[in-house]
Amino acid sequence: MSRPARKSWDWGAVNSPPEPVLLDISKCCLPATSTGSPIDSFYDTSAHTLTLGAPEALEASPTLGRLLILGLVTGTEAYFRALLLGVTSVCPFAREAISDESVAFGSIDYYGPDQVALGLFENTSFASVAAIEKRTKQITGLKWSQNDSLGVAATNFEQVCHMRHAAVHAQGVLNRGNARALGISRADAARLHVVVDMAHLHLAAKACTSLVKAYNLFIFKGLLQKWLDHKLLVGSWQQDKRYFAPLFELFRSRVDDVAPGSAYHAYRALHPSILRRITAR
Repeated sequence: MSRPARKSWDWGAVNSPPEPVLLDISKCCLPATSTGSPIDSFYDTSAHTLTLGAPEALEASPTLGRLLILGLVTGTEAYFRALLLGVTSVCPFAREAISDESVAFGSIDYYGPDQVALGLFENTSFASVAAIEKRTKQITGLKWSQNDSLGVAATNFEQVCHMRHAAVHAQGVLNRGNARALGISRADAARLHVVVDMAHLHLAAKACTSLVKAYNLFIFKGLLQKWLDHKLLVGSWQQDKRYFAPLFELFRSRVDDVAPGSAYHAYRALHPSILRRITAR
C-alpha cells in the first residue's frame, strides 16, 4: 500500500492571499439633505440612531452598540460644525473674529464663498469638550462655567466621547486615558472594554442631547447679549430684521416648538431690552 504524498508547505503562507478589489467610493457619495436648523438636524440623526439599537441586536453584537455610540457623537459633532458655520454667516462680530484666520486656498473652490468657513474645521474634531470650547471662544468670544448647566452637560458628553474613542481606536478596549476619564482604576481597566446595552445607549443619547440643548440656548442668548451691548440692534424691526431673523432661524427648533411662531414675534419679545440699551447710551 503506497503512502499518501506529503503536502508541500509554503513557509510564508500564514494566511490566504488577498482578493483583488475594485472599489469606487463615489457610488456611495450622494447629495446631502437638510432637515432644518442644526439642532433639528441633530434631533433627527439621534432619533434614527436609536431606532437601530434594539435590545436583542445590542445583546447579540457588542460591536453594534459601539457603532451607535459613534453615530451619536458624530451627529453631535455635525451640530457644532453646522451651528458655528451659521454663526459666522449671521453674526458680524463672529466674522470679524475669524477675519485673520487662514484657510487652505482649495477650501474656497470646494466649499464656495458662502461656506468657506468650513475650511476652519477641516482638521478639527468636535469629539472633545476642549475642542468645542476652543472653537466657541475663537468664533463667538463666549465661554461657559464648568458649574452651570452647560458645563455639567459638557462633562457628561466627555464621557461619551471616551466611549467613542475606545470604540473607534481599540475595538472597545479602554486605554489609560479613557479609563482615567471614566473614573476606572488602572487594575480594572486593563481587563475591560466598552459594551453598550439599550439603557446606556439611551443615556448616552440623552447626554449628547443635553449638551446640544444647553449649548444652543447659551450661544443664542450670548450672541444676542453681545449685540445689545454693542448697540447692533437699533429698535426698529425694519432695520434689525436683517440681523435678527437669520439668527433666530439658525437657533430655533421647530421640533421643540417652544419659540414664538416667527422671528418677528420673537423680536417683539426682545424689543423692550433693545430700547433699554438704546436709552442707556
